[in-house]
Amino acid sequence: MSVYRHQATSVIVNSLRRRGSCAGCPSPRSLGSGPFLPRATAFTLPEVIGSLMILSVVMVAIGSTIVMASRAIPGGEVGHGTTIKQAKVVQQIIEDLSSATRFLDHGETMVRFMVEDRDGNGTQDTLAYQWSGTQGTPLTLQFNNAAALELFDDVRYFNLDYLVEPRRRPARVLLVCDGPDGVSSDDTKRIERLKSLGVTVTRIEDSASQDAYDAAVAVHDVVYVPSHIQSRQLRDKLHHCPIGVVSEHRQQIANLGIATNFCRVASNDQIAMVSTAHSITGGLSSGNIPLSTDAPLARIHGTVAPGAQVLIRSSTGNHPALVVVEKGAMLVDGGEAPGRRVQLPWGTGPEFNFEELTVAAMEMAIRAIDWAAGNQVIA
Repeated sequence: MSVYRHQATSVIVNSLRRRGSCAGCPSPRSLGSGPFLPRATAFTLPEVIGSLMILSVVMVAIGSTIVMASRAIPGGEVGHGTTIKQAKVVQQIIEDLSSATRFLDHGETMVRFMVEDRDGNGTQDTLAYQWSGTQGTPLTLQFNNAAALELFDDVRYFNLDYLVEPRRRPARVLLVCDGPDGVSSDDTKRIERLKSLGVTVTRIEDSASQDAYDAAVAVHDVVYVPSHIQSRQLRDKLHHCPIGVVSEHRQQIANLGIATNFCRVASNDQIAMVSTAHSITGGLSSGNIPLSTDAPLARIHGTVAPGAQVLIRSSTGNHPALVVVEKGAMLVDGGEAPGRRVQLPWGTGPEFNFEELTVAAMEMAIRAIDWAAGNQVIA
């Protein structure tokens, strides 16, 4: 009987501990003698019933969410294997984009960019991800000029967003030089001036082959063409150049598609600003400003490209002098510019002295290089 009495006492004590002692109730120790059994923890029947009801509501809500999610997926039949494949494709795109060295083109449903050498030929390679934008069509990947491969078929949605940030490294300039006889004194001045501003410079001969130009262009941001190089050697090697080109050379203006005719020498050394809204001319004086201390300037007598923008005109004759063409804008031959183009208002021939440019002209040259190189990068 003693065992049963202790068990009953334990139940009563636990009940009192939960509900609190009532007035006039005997002390727990007066209900029996001997040690108490360990306190037991339990739920009352109403508590159990209430918990089950709440749990049933949660389970119904989870089930409804699963049904709604499955209906939100077209067809509601996306399986575990498909989800894994999607994740792998997304991860591949992220890894490739993180190793990009240059973005060539981009949009909401496509991106084309360059990466370090992957096929062992010593040059950078091109990757292009693209979706047509039509539901049910595949997402493809193209490596260089090879046929595009399907990464995922029956794509219902694919969208790329871009964060554009200021360029974090100096522009890599490819400077065209006039032959293998070493660097001319004028080229040395340009190189020293550009390097002093943090720009990296690499030389290429005007007589180099088209393949050599294509390989060099792939690892630079902009090409700079001085006034004294041999136009008959350079010819139209930069016509399809996919990066920016900044040119002093008056006879290259037609090869670059900027205008129909050569630049001519202006009789004065001042120009009239047309637009100060562009990054090349922004902040400069809006009136006539000198660009050279002695050397004559250049002006365009031909017809400029339909997609060109004139930033500066000659102060006499109102001829275009500083002209820019945005990538994708129409050139004189009706084609689209594969990269940005700038025709500078100086560089009248081999006798031109780069050191005779004024501070304002030097500032324009650096801004032109920065703009043509693309003063923004896609992150």
